[in-house]
Parts: sequence; C-alpha cells; structure tokens
Amino acid sequence: MLDSRQFDIIVAGAGPAGLQAAIAAAELGASVLVFDKKNTIGRPVRCGEFFPCKEEMLDLLPGSAGFASLFEIPSDAITNACETLRIFSPQGSCWEFPFKAYVLDRVVLEQRMAREAGKLGAEIRLGRPVRVFESNGQIRVGPTEEESFKAGVVIAADGFPSISAKSGGLSCDRYQLPENVAINYQYVMDGLDVESRVTEMYTGTSIAPGG
Repeated sequence: MLDSRQFDIIVAGAGPAGLQAAIAAAELGASVLVFDKKNTIGRPVRCGEFFPCKEEMLDLLPGSAGFASLFEIPSDAITNACETLRIFSPQGSCWEFPFKAYVLDRVVLEQRMAREAGKLGAEIRLGRPVRVFESNGQIRVGPTEEESFKAGVVIAADGFPSISAKSGGLSCDRYQLPENVAINYQYVMDGLDVESRVTEMYTGTSIAPGG
C-alpha cells in the first residue's frame, strides 16, 4: 500500500544546493523531505572545495546581493584561507593578483547544513537514489513507487545526469555529449613545500587537454 503522507517539498540530493533549498523551504514553514543516495552526508567527498570569500563573490556576481548570506562559510568548514591567485599560461607566463578564497571541508559544511535543516523540521533519508513517479495524477518521489511519498514540489538536486529529473520527464540526454562532460581528478596530499595562501591555476593542453 502506498504511503498517504504528502510533503510540500521533496528534495532529491543532499549536497549544498539541495540542503540549502531544504533549509529555505523549512524556514518558510514548508514540510520538507530530503533524499540522498549516499549513506553519510558529505561522503564520499565531491569536488568544489575552492570557494571565493563573500566579498569576492559579491564582486564577481554584483546582482547577488540579496543572496549574500549564501556566501557566508562557517569557520569550522574552512580548511585553508587563500589570499592570492596565480595563473600560468601555456607558455609559462605568470599573472598574480589578490583574490581571497577558502578551501572548504565539504563533509563538515554539508553535515552542518543537514543538522540545520533537521532542526527546522526537514526529514532526511539516506542510502538510496530516488525517482519520480506519477500515480493517479499525483507526483510521488522515492526509491520505489511502494516507498514513495506525495510531493507538492520536487527539487532535482541530485547532480548531473539527474535521475529524478529524467524519471520525472525532464530529459538530460541532449546534454550528455562528450564536449559537455569533463573528467576531473582530485588528490589530497600532505608534506608538500607550498605557499598555503596562494592558489595556482595552470592552463594549456599539455596539462588539461580540452580544458
């Protein structure tokens, strides 16, 4: 028998975007259910730990002043603060200028956001990817139709390609082309002699073909 409960908002994906959506909805009094395929919020770690500080973000995105609070990072989620950006061209030329940014601890950040969403009343379920189903004209979301819940609004924040968006009829196939997909490698290293306050970026096909 299908569960008869209905949530105002069901979010697929408990990354920063999905959790922030859950927080915003819960703050407005909506009933919220969040699903994520991971067994632990934030693990395994995804890329995206380099984040410009609030002042730089507002300078880069001048129309975003109304969302300034989104750029405020709690201190315990910051593993390093950078002050300089150094860019190398394919020919080896170097440009350096002030640019304040943080290296984030995504696990700390996302788990903090999940706790905040929970305190506001959002329910979070982990461990399985979810799909969108339609039953008697009613939209439902869950790992299976038998385990699904009614949804007033569905937020597909489960990354690319989004299983929830595709199962809900929003095709992602036209975006899944070789030229639209980037393969990234990320390493966490220690014992290196580096300038911890400097972010270096290298361009050129010998280092990053196609990017």
